[in-house]
Order: sequence, then structure tokens, then C-alpha cells
Amino acid sequence: KTLRISLVFLLVAGFQFSLFAQQKQREFVSKPFENQVFIEEHGQFAQRAGDRKMVLPEPVKYAVENPEVFAYFSQSGIIFQFLEYEEIEEKRNKDSGKRIEEEKFEMVWHPVNLKFLNANPSAEIVSENKVHEYYNYACFIDSAQYNFVPAYKKMIYKNLYPGVDAVFELPAAGGIKYKFIVQPGFVVPEIAFEITGTEDLKLDANGNLLIENEFGKLTDHAPNAFTASSHSAIPVKYTIDG
Repeated sequence: KTLRISLVFLLVAGFQFSLFAQQKQREFVSKPFENQVFIEEHGQFAQRAGDRKMVLPEPVKYAVENPEVFAYFSQSGIIFQFLEYEEIEEKRNKDSGKRIEEEKFEMVWHPVNLKFLNANPSAEIVSENKVHEYYNYACFIDSAQYNFVPAYKKMIYKNLYPGVDAVFELPAAGGIKYKFIVQPGFVVPEIAFEITGTEDLKLDANGNLLIENEFGKLTDHAPNAFTASSHSAIPVKYTIDG
């Protein structure tokens, strides 16, 4: 389905929303965005995905990670990966009948893909507010190591649409917060996302977007828009096509 953000104005503006994961029954344990930084890709995410049989449809630029929920930022959008532990059938030795010692569970990944539609495919992705900590990655199948990987508090898609930047941040309260900032003199475009990998996509009575799948639910809170000069509220809402 396609999610369209209807911005009914021709002024300088920005809006923001937060995205949260909610646990569904006991299928997985979600602690989204435990690491409040955007970690730069130095090859570790691609290699880890291969080792863990996680499908990433395109190269990753930055990622937010925790043990159960992974958010990967690519040139064209965001890939959310949710981890479920699936029980493995018990295996026994054919001769002795004794149980073979092995892992009882295997990791199964459930992706939800959010793709920017009609956007600039060459938008520059930049990072700001570098943190003091570095991240080290090891224990890969081929013993590769990635050390001193930098991380940042903010990342920006420059000119994602003509005259429009998308600014992503990770607030202390959790979730992903981002704004579309429209520069003076530009007509506000129709901003649209294509969301795949879901079982249900709907808006609630408050205009929040509910993205549901077998692994749980993502809640994308209703957007708000305002002028940069006066902060006057401007009409803005989500609409769903398909």
C-alpha cells in the first residue's frame, strides 16, 4: 500500500512523527531504539545480514540497532527488521535415539520496508552531532572485524524532494523522530511512502498510522505541520492509497 502525506499549503514548513514498536503476545520481545544513535555502515551491517540470513534489498547507509529490532536507512527509505525466535524440531540420533545437542531456536527475520516515492534517487545523506563513543563488530563467520565505527545523533536526506530535506533524530523518550523541512520559495510536494511487508495498514480516529504484521504493530503518530517563522499550525494528514 502507499501512504501519502497531504500537505495543504505553500509555505515554509516542517512536520514530525515518532515510530514505535509494540510487543504482540509472546512472539518477540521488543526494545526498540535502545541505542540512541545512527551507526554508520562500514560493511558490518551487510555482513551481519548475510551471516544471519537477513534480507536487505539495497545497501545500508546508517542503522539503529538493538537485540530485537533493527532499522536500516538506505538511499531510498528505511528497512525495519523484526526478530522472531522459531522453535526447531527436536532431532535424535538414529542409532541411539538420544537427542542431538543443538540450538533449540533459530532466528527468523520479518521486514517492513518504507520507501520514499517520487523522491530524488541521488539525495545526499549526511550525518551530524557525532558522539564520542565508537562501535566495534566481531564474531562474524569469516572472523572479520570492524572497529572504531562512528555514530551520530542526527542524519539528513538533503533535497529528498526539490527544496525539501528529511531530518531524522532519536529522542530520549524513544522512537524515530523526523521532519520534512521545506525551504523558502519552493512548492511543497506530495510526499508519499510505499510500505510493504505488512498484513494491515490503516488510520485510527486520531489520524495515527497503524502498521500491523504477524510480529506486532508499528504506530506512526499523526503528523503536524507549521510555519518556521510563526509556528502557526497548518493542515496536514495521512491518506492511504490501495
